Amino acid sequence: NKNADLPFQASAVVGGELAMIGVGGTATVELGSARAALVLTPFGETLLERIEASTERVNPAKIRTGWPRAALDIRLRDGMLDATRFRGDIDISNVEAGTIYANRLPLRHLATGVEWTGTEILVNGLNADLGQAGRVQGSGRYADAIAHLDLRTGNLNLAGLHAKLNATGLSGTMDGALTPSSQHLRGTLQDKRLAADFDVEHAADRIDVRALAIRIGAGRIEASGALALAGEQAFKASGRVINFNPAALGRFESASLNAQFDASGHAGGVPAGSGRFIIRNSRVRGFPIEGAATLDVGDGRIRAVDVDLSIAGNSVQAKGVLGTPADTLQWRVDAQYL
Repeated sequence: NKNADLPFQASAVVGGELAMIGVGGTATVELGSARAALVLTPFGETLLERIEASTERVNPAKIRTGWPRAALDIRLRDGMLDATRFRGDIDISNVEAGTIYANRLPLRHLATGVEWTGTEILVNGLNADLGQAGRVQGSGRYADAIAHLDLRTGNLNLAGLHAKLNATGLSGTMDGALTPSSQHLRGTLQDKRLAADFDVEHAADRIDVRALAIRIGAGRIEASGALALAGEQAFKASGRVINFNPAALGRFESASLNAQFDASGHAGGVPAGSGRFIIRNSRVRGFPIEGAATLDVGDGRIRAVDVDLSIAGNSVQAKGVLGTPADTLQWRVDAQYL
């Protein structure tokens, strides 16, 4: 059950004079406990002179299956409500912060000011501590069921978000539009080794990489694609590599690669797909390399392969099908310069 009924207990205390009424209350549910205190001034310029509220140890994983685990202490401070707007400060801390790979929420602390005008919610001075992933600052606006975010970072470490990603020190800006059914994020990030421009959207169980451009030294990688998260998990991708040197990323062979590629298929059920790769005017360890390859796989076999590569004057060709006793794959290697 994604949203099970939760046990609930609550109590409240009211006191004071008619011009200034104090209200205090507590509530306990399986998700955590909450406390609130407010001062009502029904005849003053402000309807609520002061609002203080807090919750302890809220775990998103208990709210909905698949959401990350956390232990959130959430506090509203210096809240005030008049005839036109509500203002206050929100402080969130998480003693169980971790990486997405570990199904944890990568947030250690967040502080921001909020303002509600009746038609929109404004977020100002947002400061998020992502632990080992660094910090993010920015502002936001929520109106007409859409949340708009403008964020900036000075030292974003992707390894702190997901254990399988390399360590980075990225700085740059991001902006996003989020609704209950879709999330659209675009931005520019860079560190000493690389720079990236991206435009990504998640909606209707599908991730669309509208544009991705990564600059590494004098090289560049451009790509776009899509992946369905449900059903047969259909995918497609295309892109090109321009003057790319893998040695700029780490301990890899020095090269200058110029290539283009495309692929499509599905990853669910019995995976199947096809792809094409063309490389021209490229060198690896100083040796020239060029050629093309196509591949079609499915039904547990290679349904078609066609490879024609030239590497430093040596050649590799392969063509045919492979996977059953009746299949034939012809190949030829000419390595006279090895």
